Amino acid sequence: MSELKPCPFCGGEGCIQRHEFVGYTDTFGIVCLDCGCETRQFFTHKKTAVRAWNRRADSAPTINTKQVKYFDEDENVWKIGEVIVSE
Repeated sequence: MSELKPCPFCGGEGCIQRHEFVGYTDTFGIVCLDCGCETRQFFTHKKTAVRAWNRRADSAPTINTKQVKYFDEDENVWKIGEVIVSE
């Protein structure tokens, strides 16, 4: 079984929880031991619970900017700002 990643919110340690319900199949979830964040869903297999906990959103795309100097006619001064440039 794969290792649990740290909590996505506080970086704390995650723990696999086994939920037992009378008359039903046991289910599993993951909870952070530090902040209490949890998967909030019961999974029928530990492996599926671990995969859900370890899932992270893709990182945001990088936006390239460059510094430019421009003249602000309203204030009658030169200013420095940033503009988005295409790759």
